[in-house]
Amino acid sequence: MFLKQGLENEFLSSFGHRKRKNAERLLSQLFHSPKININQVAELLGVRKNTASALVADFVNQAVLQEVTGQQRNRIFYFRDYIQIFKD
Repeated sequence: MFLKQGLENEFLSSFGHRKRKNAERLLSQLFHSPKININQVAELLGVRKNTASALVADFVNQAVLQEVTGQQRNRIFYFRDYIQIFKD
């Protein structure tokens, strides 16, 4: 199954209606720019940083995003499966 289709069918269906809209927008953005931080997510979605952080945590917990800095602040996340397509 293709990456986008699989994520739309399986991953996005795990979100409730209200949170799903933000998850869809974030996922769509990741296909355009697979590197993102919390501030960018908050700006993209027009939400507070804690809301953006919670959504990113959901993406990390489902292994869609991977945190790469190892820091507590100014963390950067990569859409690793998408990036891996171009490495192979």
